Amino acid sequence: KIFNLNRCIPVIPKSTSGKLYEIETNQNCISIYSQENCGGKFIRFQSGNWSSHIRNMQAHRDLLRKNEVLMVASIGPCFDKCDPRNWAGMRSDVPVNVTLFNDRGYTGNSASHTISAMECITIPDLENTWVSIKISGSASSSCVELHDDDSCGGNAVQLRPGYPYLDYLFRWGYYSLGDPAIHPKSVSLCGRSCPLGGRS
Repeated sequence: KIFNLNRCIPVIPKSTSGKLYEIETNQNCISIYSQENCGGKFIRFQSGNWSSHIRNMQAHRDLLRKNEVLMVASIGPCFDKCDPRNWAGMRSDVPVNVTLFNDRGYTGNSASHTISAMECITIPDLENTWVSIKISGSASSSCVELHDDDSCGGNAVQLRPGYPYLDYLFRWGYYSLGDPAIHPKSVSLCGRSCPLGGRS
């Protein structure tokens, strides 16, 4: 079924099997909710121009799963990148450990960084790319941004632990242009470059 995502789709119709196997985003940024009427916790999925779907419904274990079954009750457009609802619950007073890998599935060469408060951490260049990422903490308390410049400003993508495809960042894209988020130059906590600096 096709939906116009300029507003909340308050109820996702049930299939005959009762399961949802895939969401095609057409490269739009979408919010996926486990409650109807776009309420409660959500996944902010910003696909890139290499891939624009969530298949097999790999998903946010802390937010959208119940007894290992993905609960997708409603979908809607993403909030503006500086809307504090994007990082609701984030503990800016608790350092977050981020490990990047240059191969899919958390393999290959790696680089680890610890981010505190308003820090902007520069990511070392690799001959290849950073293809997967591990983020410490929980989906409710941790939120990081990968940036395409070394000052933690401009183009970025927001990620939380357990988000889909953290093992394959080709499926994620930056805010504009949709370039895959595989060449980050810096990393910060969510909202650092916004007027309130990640504070609600």
